[in-house]
Parts: sequence; structure tokens; C-alpha cells
Amino acid sequence: MTRRYPRPQILREIPSRGHAIIEASAGTGKTYTLEHLIIDLLLRHPEVELENILVVTFTERATAELKHRVRRLLANVVASSRSEGPSASQQGLLTEEDEEAYWLLGDADRRKLERALFSFDIAPIYTIHAFCQRVLTEHAFANRRFFDQQHVDFFPLFERAFTDAMRRTLACQDSTRDWLEAWLETGTVEELQTMLSKTLLARAELWPKFHDEELERGLNRFGENFWGHYRALYTRSCRRRENVFLEAQNDWRQNRSVARFLMLGDSQVVDLKQSLKGIGPANDEELEFLKLVNALCRFKPAVAQKFLPIMQTALEEEKRRSGGYTFDDMLTMVWEGLERPVTGEWLSQALRRRYRFALIDEFQDTDEIQWKIFRRLFVETQNQQHRLFVIGDPKQAIYGFRNADVYTYLEACDELLEEDGHPPGENDESIEDELLAMSGESADEEAPLAAEIEPEEKEEPTAVKLHLMQNWRSSAPLISAYNHLLDQQHERPFFSGNSIRYDHPVVCGNPALELRDARGEIVEPVVFGAMRPGDQSAGVRMNDIYECYGRWIAMEIKRLLSEPGKLYFGPEGELQPITARDIYVLTRTHSEELKLEKFLREEDIPYAFYKQDGLFRTPEAREFYELLRAIERPHERGRRLRAWATQFFSIELEELVKCRDVPEGNPLFKLLLEWSNLAHRRRFEELFTDILQRSGVIRREIFFGEDERALTNYIHIAEVLLEEAHLARLDIGELVMRCRSFLDGGRKPLSEDGDIKRVEDDRDAVQIMTMHKSKGLEAAVVFLYPFGGGGGEYWRFHYRDRQGNQVRAMHILKPEEKISPRLRERVEEESREEDERLLYVALTRAKARLYIPFVPYQGNQPICKWIAQRSYHVLNQKIREVWEEREFGKHAEWFALEEIPYFGIKLPSSRAIDINALGEWRPQDSLLAALEQPEWSFAKRVHPTLRVESYSSLKRRSGGYSTASGAIEDQELRGQDELGSSEDAVGLDELPGGVRTGLFLHDILERLDYSSLTRFQDVEEWAEDEDVHALFERSMLEHGVEPEYLALSQKVIWRALTGVVETDYGVVYGLGYCTPNVRELEFLYPIPEHGDPFLNELPEGSWKLERGFIKGYVDYGFVWNNRVFFADWKSDVLDHYDERSLELHFEQNYTKQALLYSVALCKVFGIHDEADYENRFGGAIYCFLRGMQDDSRNGVYRTRPTWKELLDFERRLREPDFGQGHCNDPGNMRAAE
Repeated sequence: MTRRYPRPQILREIPSRGHAIIEASAGTGKTYTLEHLIIDLLLRHPEVELENILVVTFTERATAELKHRVRRLLANVVASSRSEGPSASQQGLLTEEDEEAYWLLGDADRRKLERALFSFDIAPIYTIHAFCQRVLTEHAFANRRFFDQQHVDFFPLFERAFTDAMRRTLACQDSTRDWLEAWLETGTVEELQTMLSKTLLARAELWPKFHDEELERGLNRFGENFWGHYRALYTRSCRRRENVFLEAQNDWRQNRSVARFLMLGDSQVVDLKQSLKGIGPANDEELEFLKLVNALCRFKPAVAQKFLPIMQTALEEEKRRSGGYTFDDMLTMVWEGLERPVTGEWLSQALRRRYRFALIDEFQDTDEIQWKIFRRLFVETQNQQHRLFVIGDPKQAIYGFRNADVYTYLEACDELLEEDGHPPGENDESIEDELLAMSGESADEEAPLAAEIEPEEKEEPTAVKLHLMQNWRSSAPLISAYNHLLDQQHERPFFSGNSIRYDHPVVCGNPALELRDARGEIVEPVVFGAMRPGDQSAGVRMNDIYECYGRWIAMEIKRLLSEPGKLYFGPEGELQPITARDIYVLTRTHSEELKLEKFLREEDIPYAFYKQDGLFRTPEAREFYELLRAIERPHERGRRLRAWATQFFSIELEELVKCRDVPEGNPLFKLLLEWSNLAHRRRFEELFTDILQRSGVIRREIFFGEDERALTNYIHIAEVLLEEAHLARLDIGELVMRCRSFLDGGRKPLSEDGDIKRVEDDRDAVQIMTMHKSKGLEAAVVFLYPFGGGGGEYWRFHYRDRQGNQVRAMHILKPEEKISPRLRERVEEESREEDERLLYVALTRAKARLYIPFVPYQGNQPICKWIAQRSYHVLNQKIREVWEEREFGKHAEWFALEEIPYFGIKLPSSRAIDINALGEWRPQDSLLAALEQPEWSFAKRVHPTLRVESYSSLKRRSGGYSTASGAIEDQELRGQDELGSSEDAVGLDELPGGVRTGLFLHDILERLDYSSLTRFQDVEEWAEDEDVHALFERSMLEHGVEPEYLALSQKVIWRALTGVVETDYGVVYGLGYCTPNVRELEFLYPIPEHGDPFLNELPEGSWKLERGFIKGYVDYGFVWNNRVFFADWKSDVLDHYDERSLELHFEQNYTKQALLYSVALCKVFGIHDEADYENRFGGAIYCFLRGMQDDSRNGVYRTRPTWKELLDFERRLREPDFGQGHCNDPGNMRAAE
């Protein structure tokens, strides 16, 4: 009896012979097609069983999902074949069309599918790496691989190889030692390790080209008078360039080091080369000097190319020594096995006998080696029965940073279709020709990829290309809207390249889907949010962009979740209300997720980070690390004290002081010893269980924690560390080192989601994620918050050499337009096209409604000029064109515009802050005059109680800078005085400690023109500004700070002024951008006496001048969201700058200072009641400069005393002995007496 089961239309278009390329735009059912194709091959080929169909995906998640769906489909088809009812033949005569539109299932077909279902657990559905590992394991002899070799993670392997290379080669051999020493003058060992690991993983040709021997020959001839030879060719004056190269020239005379010459000349080498561009030599000597100049390159790419061969050798030696191999090695070893003359053919035949068909999912994410493997097995064979099916979407190729290569995909499609997409020899010019003078080499530029050729243009195609055209995800209006945005026929289409285009617009596969509001009316599927700033004379900054659109998104989500603003989505007649879990917010970077979080929290919107990475950047991870260190060596007092200071023990600081010398029988010490015993016996499962249970951390977090975030992190970290210990067979010392490498970011856990934070619960919450993470997901409503990106030091690009081969390259530091305009154009072109693909992914996640920010234009430029330099500019330009069309009445049913007033958004206050007060305030004339009166000077001499009091003097008379009441010493929990720390103390940024460094940093922050920050996109560009550079050089000279700390100090200042800082009233995206502001805000007021008015009383009459005045300076005062804040710069050298460590340090040292300054600002701004205080005073921000990072919350401590605390403090000021006794609150040493 024959039954029939519907067969998808797309399968009817695939020929019975040859290969197939299926391009599937977003939402068109790629996985649906793939699972049905597997069943189709089983039913159309009686001799083929499930184990003969190889299916390859690129992630474990995709593999698991595909297995589940194929198993379910098999079960459904089998169940259908067994169903009761009339057979296909009984329903009427079967036509030829029926045989194409249905699977006709007879008894033999049913039995075959039942066998497949029964044996499904061994179905060959793998990730690419799992497939390669199986080949290597089952065919070890053919691959010349030892049976005891094992897969290991790249980063620990590289770390061991790097350490070995540093010890044996880089620091020892004459040819590399000076390069390493030069690097360490401007960078760190960790930065060198990171750079070399990135260049190794890239598997790309490095640019700009560096030729060590040629450069050394040129310097040997011209180095001693380099500047003189240069001035003979270029006579115009440039003081900075002269200073740089005179220093390099003098150093060459002394050291004869190529490395030091490049390091010293790094900041000016591009300008030097550009200045000589186009100058012709008058003689042979000038010609040779120009060759030397052309051979110069930036220091960082030179170091990378100098050390990379050494690291490759060291890594291979480490692999041989440890018997390990990485994911990339798997691919390489399989390909090398297939390439061997004799065993290679045997291995190919063995795999072909096993697999008749290969289906490759997400083929746009392939790379060159993967394509070579599948081409050899399924394309380069005489047996036409072997077939290759690839399915993907080049428009969604967004993982170039993981070495996915869409250009390999495009070439593979050309090869399968037998198209000459890139014939060699057609290139009239080349990128390498442009740099011929620089490198001495040549290669051809990449020719444009051939346009897609539809299958019908070839009479007997070896392959066919098909397009999935029906979108089953989104509503018809939304599809029409983004089809219009992506229209390839537009004069300026969204996809700007020739290779990847939107030539096949999708149509709605489910027209019943609709979106309605609470009144039942159809609403527009796309909303543009357009910023409408008030006064634009000062320009709109990125800070304003993030603030404006962050608030808009939060307020709009809140409206959608309220009853009047609710939306309803679904098939007609089955509409369901949209809830928080139906809403995604997509960002470009992780830092934007943190920016947005604050706005959602302010509006009480439930939210969760989707697969947020950074588990080991949390305070809980740091505490686990400190505990494991103590468990490793419990008899080291410093380790014990740090462990006892964590939440695992929750010991107050005062009690911790008493624990310095407790005996081993003490319960705290005894517990550490028990855990140490378990750890050294490698009983890690018992250890982590015991830690979580006996420490009480779980109970404390459950009963006293603000939320479940910390609790979830503790449990997750324990599971990850346990898995690491078992998989890598680590002892406790190795586990501590591995945990440290996770904290430093040098490596990732072995499991795929090992550094991903888990969601605390299953609540109904808005999902926040980056656009990269959103691929493959969908939501009813999607908001975009994607302004970041557009920078970096590593730029990938492709070109064709003279033989027509495509070369994959990586340029370290962006090519300079002055030197290599066409190379710069190529790099920017590839970067722009990847931005287009990423934005396409973001646009196509929505099922019903899409919210897109639009930054309006003034003339031809966005009102925020920085948008034009960021990846979002691609979409912003397109929105402008669409909106201009809409103003003429086109497509009004698809697009809505919502204007967002920005500068009009102010938090309510009982009395607005007088912004002029910051810059214009001065103490009362009567107070200033009193200081100069003779009777006051005499009184100070004869009455010791009369004084001019500053916080510095309070500090000195109170015993100075304190840590834990002076009880815990240097190697334990000790911090450093921000200005008085030892000269050799080293912080996170490797700046030296000591008074000179502290004064230098404060001097820069006081004298720097903060408006310079807005003109540059990153610290590298900012640091090259002549005014900025001159200020740093001058201040370093004045304060005796060594020149080698220039780059590090510039990074510290940049981070302090541009980093994200959270407040209770909004997220500040850079303190340096806040206006109005004032630096060194002076305050002066009498020490309160009995009878004087309190802070909460309006002053009447005159003040008594009995004991003196309090005088000081606030480092930085500013207004944000209509509240006044003050920031205090701290250069303290601490072991850690996480929230817990800063809280302890602040409580020991700065509590009283915060109160004193808060009282002072209240007096400056006339704040005299609690309501006024709540509405107008934002609080204090203590910026620990060494610990501040761009995208983290480290290094910043926020505090805001309550009104009652200020009144109590003012009462204590009235006491006669205030400031005389012991006090652990040293203050700002810059407050003047």
C-alpha cells in the first residue's frame, strides 16, 4: 500500500545528477530544506542508507538542532506511512506531477525509514571539527598520526610555547633580544602574546611587508646621518618629526639596533614616507636612501613578522612534545592526509565508499582548507554518483574574525558552476604594485567576482544554484519594508559590492501574519527614531547619541509592555499580545549592551543578556581565583587573608585584621587545610561541592543578595573549573594558573559556552545581545542600538597574486591613505561589506516590527559627525534616502518616523542647577578678606586651635594613609598612597608608583583640552595630535617621569576621560565629554561653630571666625542630567580594582573626604534641604586611574552620602577635637593649605 507525504517545492528543482548550491536568505527555511533533503535522498536512492549521507554544520548548537529536527521528521514520515485510510492509488490515478509533489511511500520505503530511525544515533551529522576528528581517529595510519595524540585548546598550548620561546630564544639570542627589549619599552609581555596569538590564528599573509635585512643594510649606510640625508631631499621644517628621528639617529649611532630605530621612529614613519612620496632621486645615493625610507615600517607589524616564524616553530615543538593538536590542526591534518601520494588516494576512496552524499550547512562560513577537503572527496572524483550539496547565504557571512572566509565560498560556487569568476592575468594593476617600492615584491589585485549565472544558462551543468524565495518568519508588510531598504536596483543599493547582492527579494510565505495595536488597527512594521536635538551649535557627540537612543528604546519598550501601548501579533484571528520575552535589542558591541542596561533598569524593564560572555570578568570569578590560590598554598598568610576577605567567608575588615596569625587549629585555617587536602588529591568534585555548601556563600546570596546574578555565577564558575580540571587532567597549581588566564582574557574555557553567563531565571524578560549572537534567532519586535564598531588594529583583506591565486591577508594597523591609497580602499571596502552583511542579519531578525535609530543630517553630514566614521553609517544613509522618499508620499504604510527630543529630556528637580555656578563660583569676599587680616595671622600664632584646615592637613594629623588600621602589611591586603607610594610600585597599567607619577597624571587632567577628545575615534589617533603629544612630553619632563611611559600614560588618561561610568541617574559615556564642567573647583568656608547655621538652615547674619576655615579643591566638577557631580582622580597602586576591593579601600581612606567635599558643593550651589539635595546633587565618582578600562566597571567607585549623613558630619565638624584624633581617612593631597 502506498502513502504519500508532501515534498517541498525546492527539492523538485534539484536535478537528479550533479551538485547543488542552495542560497537561503534570512527566514526562508534553510534548516527545513536541509532536513527534507536528507529524507529525499534516502527515498530517491534505494541503495543509500542514512550512514551514507554526511551532514556537516559549523556549531554544536546547530548540529544538535538539526539532529533533533531530522529525527522528528523521520518519525513523522514513518508514522504517516503506517496511517489508516485510503492509499495514494485509491485516492485516484497518480500523475507525474504527484510523483514530484509527494513522496510516495511503499512498504520498502517505510522499512528503510524505520531502519534509519532505529540507527539514528550513529547518523553522520557532525560539526566540521567533529568530522575531521573522526577521520583522524579512524584512519590514523593514513594520516600518520599517533593513537595517543589528543585534541587540546589552542590557548594553553600557545601559552606554553610562548613561555618556552621567550626563555629559549626571544630573550636570549642576539638576533631577537634587542627586539624584545624595544617592545617592552612601549608594550607589555601580555600584549606581545596577544598579538602573536592573533596573527598565528589568522592564517593570513601579514602586511605591511617588513624586510629586516634590507632595512639593516640601509641603516648601516645612512643611519648615522639619517636626518641629514632626509633634509637634503625635504627642506620644509617639522619640529616633531625632527625630534623623533634625531633621537632615533643618535640611538642608532650608539646601539646599531634596527628594532630601536623603528620603535623610536614609529610615531612619525608614515609622515616621513609621505613627505618623500613623488620625489625623484638626483643620484644613486639619493636613490638608495629612498629605498631605505621605503623599507621602513611601523614597529608593531615589524615585531609580528620578526617573531612569528619563531613562534610557529615553538608551537610545533610544543605540539610534538605534548602530543596535542588544535581545531585548526584537525583540518590541516585531514587535508595533508588526502594530499599524500599513495595513502592520500586510499584515504579518499575509503571516505567516498562510506559517504555517497555530503550536505554542508552554513557554507558561507567555510574556509580554504575546508573547501579543499570536500572538493577532493566529492567533486574531484570520476564517480558521478557522488554529489555535494551546499546551503548558505553569503549575505549572512559575518564571522570573518573567526577565520570564516566568504571569498572562499564565492570561489567554490564558481568552481561548482564551472564559472571563470576570477581569470588570472586580467588585472591591470595590483595592490602589491602600489607598494612595490615598499616591499620589493609584486602581486595582482583581486578582480571583481563574476555575477551569478543562473542554472538554465548552461546546457549540461555540473551544478545548479537555487534560491529559497519564501520568507516564513516575518509578516508581509515587514518583508516589503526591508525589501525596499535592500533594493538592489536602487541607484545606491544597500549592498555596495559586486559579489554579494540582494538580487532575489523574498516574498511572504505566511500572509496571514499581521501586527495590530490595542485598538485593532494595523500598524507600520518599521519605526525610525530620529533624534531632534535643540541647540546644535555645540555639535552632537556620541555621548548624546547613546543617551538619546538608549532612553528612547527603554521608554518605547515600557510603552509596549503597558496596556494602552500593547501590540498583538500572529495569524489573523489568533493574535497574541507581545510580552517582554518577544523583544530583542541588538547592539554592535558588548560595551553597548552595558550602556543600554542602565536605561532599561531605570524604567524597571525586565531584561537578560543573551549568552553574555565575560563570566570570568565578574567579581565572583576573581573571588574564586583568590580562594583557589589560598587552597593551593594555605600556609602563605597573604593568600589566606585575601581568601578570607572574599564572600566565601564574609569576614569584616576589622575582624580580618585579627586573623593575621591564627593557628592551624582555628576553624577558618582548618577549613582551608581540608580543602587543600582535597585539591592536592585531585578530588575536585568534592572540593567544589564542599566550597559552595560549607562556605555559606549560597545561603548568604539567597537570603541577602539583591538578585540571583552572583549566585548563578558562583555555581557556574565552579562547574566550569571542575570541567577544566577533569578534561585537561590538571592539578591544583595548574587549575589556579588556568583560572588566572581566564581572568586576564588570555584564553577561553574548553566548553563552547564556558565563558557565557547564564540567565538567572526563566522570567519574562527583554533579551539584549550583539548582532553577531542574534544570527539564527528571531523575535516579534527588534530594536537596534548599533553605533559601535569601525576600528581596530587588525584588518583583513584579499587580493590576487600574479598567478591568479586568491591570497588572504591581514594588515596590522590600518593602511595609511597617504602611503597606500588603493590598499586602504580595499581594506575599507571589505570592512564596509562585512558591516553591510552584519546589518542585514540584524534587520532580518524581526517577525513583526523593527525599530531603527536614525541620526538626522545637516547638509550632507550627520548631526553627529562621528556616525560617518562608524559602521552604522551604512544603514543611516539608507534610512535618509527612504525617509526622503516617504515625504513625497511613498511607502507610508511601511515606515513611521518618531522624533525624539533630546536636550529637552531632563530629570525633574525642585530647582534647576545653575550651570554657571561651576565656572563662576568663588568664596565670599568677606571670607577671603578675613584670611589676610593681621588679627587673624596673630591669632593663628598664639592660638593653636586656630588654623586654615584642608583635607591634607586632616590626613597628616590623623596618621596618614591607612590600610586596615595599619595592621595588614605589604604582601597581604595593602594598598598604596595615591601620591606617596614607592617608586618601584607597579599598577595594572605598569606605570611606576610614587609622588611624581601621581602629580604628573593630575597635571595632565588639569591642563588637557578636553574638547580634543571629541575629534578622535581612539587613543592612537588622539595621542598623535601635536598639542596632546606636546602637553604630555612637557609634563613628563616637569615631573621627572621617564619618556618610555608616554604611551601607557596616554592610555590611562584616555580611559579615564572616555570610559563608561554608571551613576544612579544615567550612564556617563566619558567624563571628559560632560558639560558644563570645571577643574580644580576651589571651596572655602569657616569651620562651623556652635551657633552657626546648619547646612539645612538658610544662613543669616555673619559667621564666627573662631577656629578657622576649611579650604580645598575638587578635581573635577560637572553637571549630568541636571545634577551636579564631582570626580576625584586617584592614582593609587592597588592589587585589584574590582568593586569589592575599591569598596574596602574607599572605606579605609576616603569616606570623610567624600563627606567634606559633598558639604562643600552643597554650600557652593545653595542646597539647604533634603528635597533639593535629592533633585540636584548626583554624588561623587572616585576614579582610580590605573584600574579604569574601556568596557568594564573596574576602577570606578561611586558614592552618594545621604542627607542625614551630611548633617551628622557637619555636627561632628563643630566638635573642638575634630580632626585631632586617629582617623583612617587620608584625603586628596592636592587640597592646598
